[in-house]
Amino acid sequence: KNLITQKNNLKSEQSKFSMIDSFAKFSKIQRKINAIDQDLTKLRTEKNSIILHIGLTHGLKIALGLLLFILSIYYRYSPVFELSSSIDLTPFNHMISYPNEN
Repeated sequence: KNLITQKNNLKSEQSKFSMIDSFAKFSKIQRKINAIDQDLTKLRTEKNSIILHIGLTHGLKIALGLLLFILSIYYRYSPVFELSSSIDLTPFNHMISYPNEN
């Protein structure tokens, strides 16, 4: 915002001078305006790249989270893998076979 106000102030100051009559003052102010424009474009590109980076990372995380949630609801009652009855995981039997009541 500070750069934009400086640019507007310089443009209003530049409009007071005639390009033909006082070219040196006019061009000096124009160079300052051009430098401010370059700074503004650099700040905008940095801001856009940060927003893009954050948007992509969080967007992908949200999409994958929703996909996992939908798949876990859809396949809620189907087992992921089955162990033979000869394998005994006694302390963990109820926790492992939670969705299936088998």
